[in-house]
Amino acid sequence: MNTRKAARILSLLALLHVVALACAASEAKARLAVLDLLTGEGLKPDDGQTLAMFIRAAIVQTGRFDVMDRQDIRRVLDEQKFQEALSSDTQGLVKAGKILAVKEIMGGRVAKLGRVWVVVLNLVEVGSARLLNSQAIPYDGPIEGLLECTTAVALKLLGLKDAAPAVSPAQPPAPSLTRAPIETSGGNAVTVEGWVKLREGFYGKPGSHQLMSSHDVDAKLEAWLNSSAVDLKRFEGKRARLSGTVSWKPGWSQPLVTVVHAEVESRDSDTVTLEGWLRRRQGFYGKPGSHQLMSSDDEGAKPVAWLKSSVVEMKPFENKHVRISGTATRKPGWNEPLITVIRAERLR
Repeated sequence: MNTRKAARILSLLALLHVVALACAASEAKARLAVLDLLTGEGLKPDDGQTLAMFIRAAIVQTGRFDVMDRQDIRRVLDEQKFQEALSSDTQGLVKAGKILAVKEIMGGRVAKLGRVWVVVLNLVEVGSARLLNSQAIPYDGPIEGLLECTTAVALKLLGLKDAAPAVSPAQPPAPSLTRAPIETSGGNAVTVEGWVKLREGFYGKPGSHQLMSSHDVDAKLEAWLNSSAVDLKRFEGKRARLSGTVSWKPGWSQPLVTVVHAEVESRDSDTVTLEGWLRRRQGFYGKPGSHQLMSSDDEGAKPVAWLKSSVVEMKPFENKHVRISGTATRKPGWNEPLITVIRAERLR
C-alpha cells in the first residue's frame, strides 16, 4: 500500500509540474521589436528614432511584451547589413523580424500631406508573415503632438488602448494651426481661425475665451484663448484669425493660445444651425432682419442672431424654442450675425 501511495503521489506531483510549465509557457511575453519610424516631409530621420523610443517606452510600461532594446536592434541589423529603409511594409518587416528572432515586429512611417500629418503603423507576425494589424491615422496639430499621437496609435495597434495609464493619450486634432516661420518664447508661434466665445462653465480651465469650430450650437471646442495684448471681448461671436503662441499641458484636451494679434475673418457668409428662442424684433432700429434668436426665454436673454427669411414663415415660431438652419452673414458694426433662414423646427 505504501508503495502504491508513493507512486500516486509522484504521479500527481509530475502532473502538477507539467501543468505549471504549461501555464508558465502560456504566460510568457511575446518578443516584440519596434523599428525606428521612417520619416517623410516635415521631419528629420532622428525624429523617427525619437517617436519609436516613446512607443517602446509605452509598450514596456504595459508589461505585456518583451520589447527589444533599440541598441540591440541596430547592432543585429547592422551586422546583417539590413536596410531599415525597406522595413515599413509587411515583406520588409518579416525579413527584419527573422533577423532579430522576434515573434512580432512593428514599423511604419510618419509624413506630412498638405497641412495634415499621416501616421501609418504596421504590426506583423514574423513566423506566419501575416499582417496582424495596420493603422493609418491623420493628425492635424502641432508637431510636438506627434509623440503622443504615434504612441496612442501603437497601443491601439497592439490592442492595449486602455492598458497603460501612465501614458498620456494622444492629443486630439488641434485647431487649424499653421506653424509660423519663427519660434517665440513660451510656446510655438501659430495662427488659428474660428469663432471666439466667452468661456462658460469650464472651471479650472485656462484662458478667458474659447475658440469654437463654428457658430453652430453643437460646435466643437478647438482651443482656449487668453491675451494681455488683445481685447478678446471685441471679437466675441465673430469668426476671427488669431496669431500667438500655443502651449499644451497634461490633462488639457485642447491647447491654450496666448493671442498677440487678432482680426475679424473676412468671410461673408457661412452655413449654420442654431438653437434658441425666436422673437419678433423690437426696438432695434437700423438692425437687420424681422426676428431675433434669443439665448433663452428669460426677460434678460441676450440676442444670439438676427433672422430673416423668404421661404420660412417665422410667425408660427414666435416665442418658441426652435432650431433654425441657414446662412450667416456678418458685417462690421454687427454684434450678432444675420441668419437667412431656410429651415426651422420647434424643439418643445
